[in-house]
Amino acid sequence: MKLNWKIFKSNVPQAGSHAPRFANHEVIQLHLEQICKAWAKYLQQYVQRTGEKELFGKPELPWMNTERAIVSSLSSSIIRKYPDSIVLEESRVPKPGRSQDVLAKKARDWGRCDLWVAIGKDKTGPFNFYLEAKVSPHNWNTDNLKEHLSSYGLSKIFRDYMKSHPATLAQRSPYRKQRKHEHYIIGMYLTRLEFKKEEVSDVKETLQEIFGKIQRLDVGGNANNSDRIIKQRQMARYPTVALILNDESGINPGFVASFTVLGATKKLTTQNRHSEPKRTSKEVA
Repeated sequence: MKLNWKIFKSNVPQAGSHAPRFANHEVIQLHLEQICKAWAKYLQQYVQRTGEKELFGKPELPWMNTERAIVSSLSSSIIRKYPDSIVLEESRVPKPGRSQDVLAKKARDWGRCDLWVAIGKDKTGPFNFYLEAKVSPHNWNTDNLKEHLSSYGLSKIFRDYMKSHPATLAQRSPYRKQRKHEHYIIGMYLTRLEFKKEEVSDVKETLQEIFGKIQRLDVGGNANNSDRIIKQRQMARYPTVALILNDESGINPGFVASFTVLGATKKLTTQNRHSEPKRTSKEVA
């Protein structure tokens, strides 16, 4: 089984009202691009090995498995790409911002993060992040990809981000006080997708429309859908890289996995740009 894959990167926003929310936008994307490439190579080896008769005799597709299995394959690929990196799945993390009633009953609120990664210094510098992953509940195609991502997928990752930032989408990391190292908060959304190799350009065009424009986000509400919390965000301000992967034969579904930076420690945001010279992807490539 041969896999085809391509990388999508959102356009870098220009200065002004839609200026980047994070410093070194292009460098962030370069890090994410390298991670996506490493993941694609790992998945190719995975489906080849599982297809051998001494294992399963039939390729197994991690992206058709559980969310935990998907994150595990990503974690494994990062370790292979960066042998000195530190990764931890289902890491316990502090959940600040809870109500005083909750805080009064507990010394500290804790939650779980799908993946914590600390990549040491290499030619692109250190890159540390906490990742929350979400997976589409069904298979989709190029005809309904845009509707699904814009109406459901984006809202899903922002809604999850707000669990640590009640009623706000602040760009400052919710973990910054307890986890003082410089880091990003990344939302990954994997959409299982049935498409052919010749449709990759259509997928990229769809992603550019979604991650290059203002999107309406449904980020909360009660069980009967009343009093919904609706916010709008210019997605071009959030660095996004996506891995587009499909089965060359077209027999099996592929996927689109988008990685979007949602938050960071202050030093990594544009709020602190004056204190750190801007680096470009050419300087670190």
